[in-house]
Amino acid sequence: MDLVSVNLTVEEAEILIVCNESSIDQAFLLFGSFFLLFLIVGMIVMQAGIISAKNVSYMLFENMTKVLVASVTFFIVGYAFAFGDSSFFLGASNFFLVEEDRCRYGFFFLQSLVTVFATVIWSGATASRMSMKGFIISTVVFAGFIYPVSVHWLWHEEGWLNKGDRNGRFDDRGGVGVHLVSGACALAGVYVIGPRRFRFRQGMLVDIKPHSLPLVLLGGFFAFIGLMALNTVANRDTFVDTTGGEGRAIVNAVAGTFIAATGGGLTVPVMRFFQTRRVRLQDIVYGLLVGCVAISGDAQDSELWAALLIGCIAGALQHFASRFVRNRQLDDACDVVSIHLVGALWGLIAHPLLKQDTGIVYSWSSEAFGDLGWHIAGGLSLCAWSFLLSWLMFVVIKKKKILRVEYDAEAAGLDGFFHGEYAYVSLESRNTKAKPANSIL
Repeated sequence: MDLVSVNLTVEEAEILIVCNESSIDQAFLLFGSFFLLFLIVGMIVMQAGIISAKNVSYMLFENMTKVLVASVTFFIVGYAFAFGDSSFFLGASNFFLVEEDRCRYGFFFLQSLVTVFATVIWSGATASRMSMKGFIISTVVFAGFIYPVSVHWLWHEEGWLNKGDRNGRFDDRGGVGVHLVSGACALAGVYVIGPRRFRFRQGMLVDIKPHSLPLVLLGGFFAFIGLMALNTVANRDTFVDTTGGEGRAIVNAVAGTFIAATGGGLTVPVMRFFQTRRVRLQDIVYGLLVGCVAISGDAQDSELWAALLIGCIAGALQHFASRFVRNRQLDDACDVVSIHLVGALWGLIAHPLLKQDTGIVYSWSSEAFGDLGWHIAGGLSLCAWSFLLSWLMFVVIKKKKILRVEYDAEAAGLDGFFHGEYAYVSLESRNTKAKPANSIL
């Protein structure tokens, strides 16, 4: 539009430019948020492919229920605790979004999807053994309190992690906090709930192979696409500025995430080959995901060579962490701890090390080392908060004897026991004598 031809004043032209920029911001925010749906669906499909075929319907039902419960819980109280005005620790206003500007509804939509994603992550760790009452209650507590409080610390202007960083915001526009909090919850969950039946016999690991590698690959690739979107739009509500800085940051975040993911995707199967002289398809998927996780806090600030290095190191750490968890007889069904918790912890360290121009690699200064110390302290604080609260939550549910499904249900398969239907018709014909549950709850 030619501003002169319509006789606009300078003030009117400035207002028009601001309105146009705001409209573009909202459109980009919603567009990126829609891609997060691919992330959520990808995680659900990947988890369904990893577990046993006899539990697929139950797993899909569990995750879809979590999507709905987490969304409603975040709308009622979670958003208020995360972004409401109050103190350095916790928000306490804007419940039900009654005071929220409608122009911020797009931001709420984004944060709701991120909350759902964080909730779906840790369900993969406790797959095939958590009861319906258990996962519904734990979802309400996690999406309504544990996760929103950590978000308030990280991204609210009054949050203590946000205000206390001398060299910029902690995890600025990154998603490391999402993976860190969810990964710590997953660790607490597998510790309290215990391993699946027959996972360990006489102290020896019994390998439970994925029932559908095509689902693992398809879901993992959808998750990979969604994680690139998450690293682009996470905690961001401004995408347009007059200097072009936001555009450069977005492009750098996408490219950095892609390169880090490829580095992780190559490293994990290579590590497996040196250990067993074999490679697995799911190792490539795990490598892609852990690379995206590790770069999520530094995607817009890293040079591409640094992104590749971050991804490769993340892949190696995932391989060793997965072995460590299994050796401790912790049954993490979908390697959530090694991918999300370990990958996020490495990402927090990598950010102050390799951040372009100001990282320790570039600037051997007290400010750079102070930034590293602050990220380590913040990461440990988030881990402690999420692990301890999640551990307490799972222990209380376990004391009520509603955390885990019955032995008969787990042995026979949760699909037939609770739903009376199977994901695959062939299983239904084999399990016609499965005893139905008296109550799905």
